[in-house]
Amino acid sequence: TGYRQPLHARAFVVAHPESDTRIIYCVAELCFMTQSIRHGVLEKLQNDFPQHKINEHNLMLAATHTHSGPAGYSHFLLYNMTAPGFVTSVYEFIVEAIVDCIVEACTHQEPGEVCLAQEEIPNHQKVAFNRSLKAYNQNPEIDPVPNDARNEAVDRSMTVLRFQAKDGRALGMFSFFAVHCTSYHSDNGLVDSDNKGVAARKFERFAARELGQENFVAGFAQTTAGDVSPNYVWDPKRGIMAGEFESDENSAIYNGEIQNEFATKLFKKAHNKPLEVKPL
Repeated sequence: TGYRQPLHARAFVVAHPESDTRIIYCVAELCFMTQSIRHGVLEKLQNDFPQHKINEHNLMLAATHTHSGPAGYSHFLLYNMTAPGFVTSVYEFIVEAIVDCIVEACTHQEPGEVCLAQEEIPNHQKVAFNRSLKAYNQNPEIDPVPNDARNEAVDRSMTVLRFQAKDGRALGMFSFFAVHCTSYHSDNGLVDSDNKGVAARKFERFAARELGQENFVAGFAQTTAGDVSPNYVWDPKRGIMAGEFESDENSAIYNGEIQNEFATKLFKKAHNKPLEVKPL
């Protein structure tokens, strides 16, 4: 029926200076990435922007998995069942936006370094919970956990890539952490990027305010999100598991702020700790 927060695509291009081997990673605030979008993006990039040397081997497209986004952009029936089939206008808009995002990233490349930091978010932080504990406890390699310890039955590791110029200027950040973007539920009728969108916006505002980087890009991507939910409180009025607050919007903000807080911590920790990248 409308939108609460606009959806974004964020991309990074990393090229080795000696071999020009490159990797393009783009995460879009969508529920899922489809084969149709990948084909459309590749075709447009290769036809309209061949100078950027992007092909099926060096392009990775991913989604944040927000459930509060559009449908109708897949060539497969199952993915279009929440919409009136395939919607050409939605498909074309997404392809165009992702291509624009990637081309902008390519255009603004400069010499720099990629740094990495990784750490687990402590169990007391209410950010991620296993929604299928019975199934989890059947894994033979783990010690079963009780129902009130769902937060211990997930991968709580966050990985942050810090992109910085040769002089140490921060250029961007990508955080990888597994939690579904389902702080909003099926009674929500507004487009929203959910908890990871909250985290991304907050980090980009921090970069503009504290680092003086108005064009800073902060991507919050998924890892193995499987049964990892932000919801852990039973709401008897709605008959659902919900987040920290009665308001889904406040719960999304709460969860996103936790992700943002730890991404900021790891971003600072990664400063001047570049990865050694060898050409393929």
